[in-house]
Formats: sequence, structure tokens, C-alpha cells
Amino acid sequence: MDLEIDASGHVGILRVDGELTLQKREELRSALIGGIGAVDHMVISLEEFPDTDVSCLQLICSAHRTFMRMHKRLMLTGRNLQELRNSLMDAGLCIGKCTSSCDGSCVWIEESGKCIGNRGASS
Repeated sequence: MDLEIDASGHVGILRVDGELTLQKREELRSALIGGIGAVDHMVISLEEFPDTDVSCLQLICSAHRTFMRMHKRLMLTGRNLQELRNSLMDAGLCIGKCTSSCDGSCVWIEESGKCIGNRGASS
């Protein structure tokens, strides 16, 4: 995982390639904590992830809530976000109805308000 910060120091891109497994959870956690202190806007780029552990996805949710409380932004990009979102839903987590964030926003919902993935937010 690499955290790249732009020249302004306001935007960071965390590139996550490879597995999002329990073994990588601490590395992800450290990168997210570093980003929270370093930037106002973080983009997590999730490209290739052959294996995913729900605990890593929950960690992303937690980071999103922390960013929101600090009036910062956290966004996701990647080709296979629908797979991650579906994994969260399959694990019984609520998508699009976060009562824990300051404004009810959800990192798994695109800025347009559209759910990322092929299942509705009410599923």
C-alpha cells in the first residue's frame, strides 16, 4: 500500500493492490491513520484484490466516519467496487444508511447518490 500526497498537501491517494485480508488489516489501518493526519481529502484506489476480508472493509467504513467527523473527505475508486459492496451486504452490513457518520453519508455510495454495485441500498 502506498500513500501518495499531492504537491498541495491536501489530497492523498492510497493505492491498494493485492489482498485485503486479515494479514493486511494493520497495514491498511496504519495507512489510513497516516492519511487522516496528513490530508483533507483521501482517495482509496482499490484495483486488484483477489481476496477480501470483511474486517478490512469495516476498517474503510470506520475511516470514512472519522474523516467525516473531522470535516474531511474519503472516497473510493476502482473497477470492482461492486464486488466489495456486495461482500459487505452479504456479511449483513447496512449500505447507504450509515447512522454513525455525521451526515448519514456512506463511503460505498457514489457522490451522485447511486449505490456502488448492483444491489439497491435497501437490500
